[in-house]
Amino acid sequence: MAGIAYAGTTSTLAEKDSSSSKFESTQLKAEKRLLKWQLQREARALLPNERVVFCMRRVKGATVDVFYSPDHQSAHYGGLMVCGSVWVCPVCAIKISEKRRVELEKAITRCIARGGVVYNLYYSPQAF
Repeated sequence: MAGIAYAGTTSTLAEKDSSSSKFESTQLKAEKRLLKWQLQREARALLPNERVVFCMRRVKGATVDVFYSPDHQSAHYGGLMVCGSVWVCPVCAIKISEKRRVELEKAITRCIARGGVVYNLYYSPQAF
């Protein structure tokens, strides 16, 4: 477990997370969710000819379903169109980025388990 030092004391991240109040955590999640939808609204206004205009706004089939997750105490819609734009839509970008993160984490874990090594390289064009 990673440790963090605060003013001469050391504690784990788990201890810091568990010490925060549930209300603050719920409030922060709600604020992040609200910001995501506000950003999507701005993207729709700025890009009226892009797919983001219809994202989570049009019905894909005959019905719209509401799914509830008791584990996460949250609900989400099913049967709505999504734009799938990682570059324009903050709602889709979060979903796609998280899915890619999980896929990458699994690939790295498999590689290391088989005795491989993982490198993170970044190349950029030389400035002239």
